[in-house]
Amino acid sequence: MTTWPARAIFAAAGGLLETIAPMVMGAVGQTQQQSGLDASGLSDLLNSQQQQAQANAPGVMGMLGSMLDQNQDGSAMDDLQRMAAKFFK
Repeated sequence: MTTWPARAIFAAAGGLLETIAPMVMGAVGQTQQQSGLDASGLSDLLNSQQQQAQANAPGVMGMLGSMLDQNQDGSAMDDLQRMAAKFFK
């Protein structure tokens, strides 16, 4: 279980990530257009980038996953989808 100070740090980092999410989504969209990727191709690209990042910095990726999992349900995917939905409004 995460302690209070760690939760506060994760919440602050999550807020920062939510702020920069539009820039990240813009960069992803630009890469998708420039490379002519469909949804499957984009998914493959993002998965390969995630695997490479995990291999290069496993501790950072674990911490990033914890920060992105704002509702502490064990999965950051729902939180990322919420951020993406806000971006595409």
